[in-house]
Amino acid sequence: MFRAAVFLSTILAVLVGGCPSPTDGQGDSQRGEPGAEGPTTGGELLKGPGFSLALPNGLTLRETDSPHPGVTYWRYYLEDGGARAITVQVITGVGGVPALEEVDQRITGAVTTASGDFLLVGRLATQGGFSFETQAAVGVLSDGSTLVVQVAAPVITGADELIAVSVFASISLEQTDGYALQDRWAALSPQVLAHVGDDVIVLSDGGVWSLYSDNTFTEASELDSWNVNDGVVAQVLSDPGEAEAGALLHVGHWTPVEMYKVGTATELSIEAVGRESIDLSDGTSWIVGTTIAQSVKDGDLVFLFRHGDRVSFVFAKSGRSLTDPARVVHDDNFRLVLPSGANTSVDDFAAPAGTLVSQVFLDAAGVIYGVFVVPPTSATSTVAFENFQSRVIGSVQTASNDFLLVFRFEIDEAEALGALGELADGTGLWIYVVADQIDGNVELKGDSIFRSVSLIGTNGNALKETLQGEADKVLVKGDTGIVVLSDYSAWTLKLTPTPNDIAEFGRLHTGDSVFLQTYRLETSLNEIAEIVGAERWAPIEVKSIGFAIRTTIAAITAPNQLRLSDGSTWTFGATVPPGWNPGDEVMRVASSILAESLILTKTGQTLDFY
Repeated sequence: MFRAAVFLSTILAVLVGGCPSPTDGQGDSQRGEPGAEGPTTGGELLKGPGFSLALPNGLTLRETDSPHPGVTYWRYYLEDGGARAITVQVITGVGGVPALEEVDQRITGAVTTASGDFLLVGRLATQGGFSFETQAAVGVLSDGSTLVVQVAAPVITGADELIAVSVFASISLEQTDGYALQDRWAALSPQVLAHVGDDVIVLSDGGVWSLYSDNTFTEASELDSWNVNDGVVAQVLSDPGEAEAGALLHVGHWTPVEMYKVGTATELSIEAVGRESIDLSDGTSWIVGTTIAQSVKDGDLVFLFRHGDRVSFVFAKSGRSLTDPARVVHDDNFRLVLPSGANTSVDDFAAPAGTLVSQVFLDAAGVIYGVFVVPPTSATSTVAFENFQSRVIGSVQTASNDFLLVFRFEIDEAEALGALGELADGTGLWIYVVADQIDGNVELKGDSIFRSVSLIGTNGNALKETLQGEADKVLVKGDTGIVVLSDYSAWTLKLTPTPNDIAEFGRLHTGDSVFLQTYRLETSLNEIAEIVGAERWAPIEVKSIGFAIRTTIAAITAPNQLRLSDGSTWTFGATVPPGWNPGDEVMRVASSILAESLILTKTGQTLDFY
């Protein structure tokens, strides 16, 4: 914010700070004797060096000698009864530019006088050996000196304002177009850089200001009328509270608009610009969601700022603004795009042990997004299935055709979605989406991030190939719905499977690579788990039916009977089915408490025995 010479501090402090009290009932000056010009009845035309004005009736001239250095002309009038004072002074070497950051001082508007001259009008409350308020008008004379006319009272009332307006409107500045003060403001004030939406404005000094939720329609309309490159005076008000409160005035309109300062925009340069992406000099990259104008070039300046939970940036050259771009997280090995609004960095999130790179962000809904690079030993199925008691729920083939494993887990009493990929150097890329509850909206956010991932310098399927190499195998799938895995555990669908479980179970075949993730125990004898095929990665909820015994057919001992190599004999209702031959492998499974099944491995044909 521009800090210039003084209007209501050095000027009005010069004026007010040394003025005799207007509440002195005797009319005596605090400096001693009355001025040499003696009493006047008022109502006269006062002519000074380069100006004239009309005084109201009922005033007594109290001083003509300035109490302050730099004041070349001074007239102090006290109203009969001492309730109101008027001072007129000319100050050299100031130029009429106010210092806008002084507390309790405020430009309230402007006056164009009857002679067409421009004056700024302001209010100042002071505290000292005496207390009173002032309504003051400031103009610049033809020689560059500053004219200040001031009406002071213990409290400025409507009657005081009417008198002030009458006096101010009567001022005539000689041998000047009367607009020197406004011209100086136009030259020295920051300009409008951009409007962001209907309520936020960015100034060329980097100040970002927003309307309040209860601004009047007049204030909102005034703000809307300000154009890019228009000058704006931003003055800070007293008692700002939590936000820096201010009143902004357009240089030319001079209608105050109460606003609060959101913050200061950071000036950055564009390192690289793409069709819808921008890399900035602070190392951040963004997807803007719209085609960037061809006029935007590398090296152009951009102002980046936050307002609430939102991020916007303004192109300095055009004044065009973009709000809620999507943050891009990247390094030499990967690139991904966070959801729009996930812009706030989080420093105290507990990253996985051994993390090499950690970047964590927060959105307005409180959802946390973590991006981690972990050592090579972590980018394995062991971590994916066992760390944080995680549970694989699927996979994602990203937009760049890279493979990520997707899982759910709990962390710090919150729920989380995660995705795991393997980078070109063998390290693991972990992506977390953490929320109090994973609902449909959070799932969409997670899916958006996961599908945006691009793994650089790899075919993208390294993790998939690693996992398939570590997977169990389906030794046999029986035609009645029993699967035996390579650890000889036997599983079948739950009593009430979902349509998805039925469909995915139907896609399993003998020889498929699978993972088994323990889920829960319904009873001590009924373990519920999930089989995850290492191709489609869709979990299938199954129940345990124990372990299979691997054996072979030793001999056909009768037309309806065979003996296994474990010595057991099995009698069929009719004859031994065709295709069951000596030497064939058979899985022997206790399919229930009352039944046992034989599964012919080469065909999956299953026969139940009670």
